[in-house]
Amino acid sequence: MEILADLGEIFDSPVVRLDIAMLKKYNPRKYPFVSSLIDRMGRLSSEAQRMKRTLTTYDKILDSTDEQFLYILWEPGTRPNHSVVVGLLKVGYKNLYLFDRTLRSYKLKALCVLDFFVHPSKQRQGFGHRLFDSMLERESLAASAIAIDKPSESLLSFLSKHYGLANPIWQSTNFVVYPEFFQIIDAEKDSLNGHDHDKSPPSTPQCEHAGGYYEPSEHRRGEHAHPASSLIPNNNMEGMMIAPSSKASVSNAQMAKGRKINSMDHQHLW
Repeated sequence: MEILADLGEIFDSPVVRLDIAMLKKYNPRKYPFVSSLIDRMGRLSSEAQRMKRTLTTYDKILDSTDEQFLYILWEPGTRPNHSVVVGLLKVGYKNLYLFDRTLRSYKLKALCVLDFFVHPSKQRQGFGHRLFDSMLERESLAASAIAIDKPSESLLSFLSKHYGLANPIWQSTNFVVYPEFFQIIDAEKDSLNGHDHDKSPPSTPQCEHAGGYYEPSEHRRGEHAHPASSLIPNNNMEGMMIAPSSKASVSNAQMAKGRKINSMDHQHLW
């Protein structure tokens, strides 16, 4: 997407991370092209996903109650004072209740992919992988340590192809995590408890816990315990996952996955 502005005058790299402070710095009064490119790319992303409302706008990021960051991939235009906006990736930290495949519940704060889009003229050229890799490096996280909000089948295929992630675990809130997500948390728990002193724990989601980063709910599987029976979410929690049995959990995941496939179809966004 070409814009009438030289982004090289304000951005010192082809992939830029915009937090709230930077967005306020590049406000519409002084830099109208910044808010315009965000709004235009956000609208194109939502149209590609067949959504009725736009997920990403300049104002929505500023007004968000959680901690959000916007990654923009751009390159110089072929004409003077022009630039090409290639892709957009919005991430943010959210408080979540999640269940692994054994129905063990976790209350944690994790980085989430909230919007991901590469302009159609730049898709299938490696730009999406470059943008996603830049985000992972900047946030110091592995791809498996991130939750994804309502991913399409094409995004799941992207994660499988480039990061080897398989067997997604769908939550009733339409978030998706992978089995390695919980392995990372458990490894961090062992580290905090004094185990594996000789090993450095992998990058991990931030779990809310007074003593560090871990607070799983110790529920047993089966009919003697209800996995969500003692979880009462805070007001700022993304939602509560109810999983009375493994069968019901699978059903919820399938319904969530089905809703997403129908809304996203098979559009490629990078």
